[in-house]
Amino acid sequence: LGEAKELAAEQNTEDLRAQARSLLANASADGRLAAMLSDMQEPQTKGMDSDAPTVDIDALRQQAKAALTSASADGRLEAILADAKETELKDKETEVDMEALREQAKTALASTSADGRLAAILSETKEVEPQPANKDVDIDSLRE
Repeated sequence: LGEAKELAAEQNTEDLRAQARSLLANASADGRLAAMLSDMQEPQTKGMDSDAPTVDIDALRQQAKAALTSASADGRLEAILADAKETELKDKETEVDMEALREQAKTALASTSADGRLAAILSETKEVEPQPANKDVDIDSLRE
């Protein structure tokens, strides 16, 4: 029983880390992270020499921790995580849809190639003479 709780706690920790990783990656990709860190660092950098870039890693970690804690407390973190998850699901759906379309195109090309329809269509397109662009061309006559 104690091991089960420990495993569940480990899994929960891993899930939280994965969510945080995803959140930070998305925030970094769309510029929100840079903006937030810039806003937080602005008061500290006033009066510093701009020619001497020094980075205090521990201070940045503390700022990130404070930002994440604050966002978690007021619900922004949960909203961003939900948004990131929704975006990830949409991306996966789009990827699946594209794969299905590729399979349909592959099947259609294979079957039309096997029964000769593809060759016939391609030979017809080669026989059609290109016509100069003319704005006065009757569209109905072209459809015939």
